[in-house]
This record gives sequence, structure tokens and C-alpha cells, in this order.
Amino acid sequence: MARILAIVGFAVTFVGLDTAARDNFAVHMTQHMTLIVVLAPLIVLGWTPRRLPRWTSSVGFVLLAVGAQTLALMVWHVPGVFDAAAAHTPLHAVEHLTLFATSVAAWWVILASPAGTGVRFAACAATAAPMLLLGALLTFAPNPWYAGATLVEQQTGGAVMWGPAGLAYVVAAAWIVASAIVADERFAARDPG
Repeated sequence: MARILAIVGFAVTFVGLDTAARDNFAVHMTQHMTLIVVLAPLIVLGWTPRRLPRWTSSVGFVLLAVGAQTLALMVWHVPGVFDAAAAHTPLHAVEHLTLFATSVAAWWVILASPAGTGVRFAACAATAAPMLLLGALLTFAPNPWYAGATLVEQQTGGAVMWGPAGLAYVVAAAWIVASAIVADERFAARDPG
């Protein structure tokens, strides 16, 4: 089911939103957030690998995944870099590819990694924090940062980043904690001593 939703999401994101995203910053941010907090976790939830390399469960991989996602998010939202990607289709494709690929890695750590609850929760918070900060900065900036974006479009796009997109990380964090509680209760039920 997650795979089907991801395929439909890709179609909506790239076919349905692409024309409007070229002309409206808020729609462009909606497209980015769909890649990062809807499609990436759906891909992770629908992906059932038979065997993963051992290094993917290391703390180094966790740091790499969270760091790469944060770096991609920040670099692609530097005004000059963002404007260049908006003006050049191949660069725009690279922008979306890196945002998506790094988000899949970060969501894999959050949702599917064999790492402990504390590591996964910390990864969730560390991945969410830069997005929430960037969204707040865009929302409350007194002037537009990007060529062709109005202040209202920028503020709306920023609100999408720290509002609905931020909610995805809150839900993930709650799921991590609830899963740990359920696992503890099951363990206690099997071993009353």
C-alpha cells in the first residue's frame, strides 16, 4: 500500500504541481515538503529489503543520513542556489533528487533502522530542527529572499515547512515512543520477574 501511495504521490508532485511550482514559491515549497515528509517516509515504509549492509545500522550512518539531509535542505534554500535551480531544469532535477534521496536515508533511520529508540528519536529531532528553523525564518522574514517570489508566497511556503511538514516529525517521534512503550510492555508480559 505504501508503494502505491508513493507512486501516486510522485505523479501529483511532479505532474500536478510542477507547472504551478515554477510560478509560485509556496507551491514550490509544497512540492519540496511532499518529497521530504510524504514520499520519502512512504518509500521507507513500503521498502522491505532482504538484507542490508551492516554499516547502515551504525551511528556513523545515522550521523551521515541526518547530516546529508540537513545539508541538502540548507544548501538548496540559499537564495542564489535556489534561484539557479529554479532557472535551470537540470539543476532543478538535481535539487529534487538530492532532497528526496537524503530524506529517504534520514527517514530510514527514523522509521526502519535497527538503532535504539534514543538514537532514532534523536535523529527525528535533529532532522526536524533545521527544517523548522528555516521555515520560521522564511515565514517571519521582512523581505522576500528569492527572485520572483512575493513576500506572501515566501511566508506561506515557510509556514508549510514548519507547520504541516513539522507535524510529520511530531507524528514520527510519537510513533517511536509508542513503539518503545509497546515493546517494553510485551517484554514485561513475557518476563514478569
